[in-house]
Amino acid sequence: MIDGASTDGTEKLVAELRSACAYSCSESDRGIYDAMNKGLRRARRDFVVFMNAGDVFARPTTLAKVAEVAQRTGDVGMIVCGCENRMVNGQRFFQPPRDIAFIRHSLPTSHQAMFFRTALHRQVPFNLTYTVSADYDAICRMYRLNPTAAYVNDTIAYAWRGAESNSLRRPWRMLLDMAQIQRRALKLSYPTITLSAMRRLLPVLAFYVLEVPVGSHIMYRLVLIPRPSLSPNRT
Repeated sequence: MIDGASTDGTEKLVAELRSACAYSCSESDRGIYDAMNKGLRRARRDFVVFMNAGDVFARPTTLAKVAEVAQRTGDVGMIVCGCENRMVNGQRFFQPPRDIAFIRHSLPTSHQAMFFRTALHRQVPFNLTYTVSADYDAICRMYRLNPTAAYVNDTIAYAWRGAESNSLRRPWRMLLDMAQIQRRALKLSYPTITLSAMRRLLPVLAFYVLEVPVGSHIMYRLVLIPRPSLSPNRT
């Protein structure tokens, strides 16, 4: 458990849970991705997943289910799972896993629903230059090194979503960063990057609209329509 010297009571919680954690600390850092790098350096198992404050696993058997998939599918670089996005107004929307090749456009699922082979992720830690898109950058670079993935077509995590999230508060910064990452890490052409950015504006708009109950389900479905289907080797 990594905390950035919070003053909201988190440090006390870290102290209370210290005996149940393999490692915990509460100290100043350079932001969320710096904290995640600290966790990555401390990871000791084959796979690592990042759960932020407020995010939770769907059920007590979640990790056992993912571990079973990892053992059965061999030396894959990532495990892509489904996630339930929870809005501040109480609405819930299932985000299914997408083929890892979808990384050429955006994340194939929520970051909280992706498991990464630890040795692979250590080769490409989070680049702190990208303040809102370092997760996308790291996953793109992992994809270049090892484009294999296994899939769990079920909800394994609940993640809070809304207009106050880091990337949605700075959508233009996100779009610019992701365009730069697509060019540098994936070597995409400028026309492809432009079309990708235009498509990416739809989910950004959707999460604002999703906070209004009327028509939110329709908007959510429109967000999912342009996405490619999952590979046949799903679980």
